[in-house]
Amino acid sequence: MILTSPVKRFSGTVEIPDALTFPEYVAWENGFSGMSGESYTVTAQALLPAICMIVKGWKLDNFPEKVTPDTFPATPPAAVAQLLAWLVGEIRRVVEGSDDPNA
Repeated sequence: MILTSPVKRFSGTVEIPDALTFPEYVAWENGFSGMSGESYTVTAQALLPAICMIVKGWKLDNFPEKVTPDTFPATPPAAVAQLLAWLVGEIRRVVEGSDDPNA
């Protein structure tokens, strides 16, 4: 599914699957394992491999052509945090099987 970024700095679209594969789901779960009270930076670094694996297409302004955990922008931190929070929410909806953003 094609989603439109709500983050002004990173306007554009991303493409995520309608369902995760087992490797994607394992990467997603591993990103969250052992996290409790971690800093934003540690949390972001833990989730980036899964996010980069799950997102199939990136067409965002101010973003690299090839997105990997090593090339994912870290600044400006507020815009990156907004983008990551949005992506996590959208992927979580896929994981939970909900098309309704209010579900």
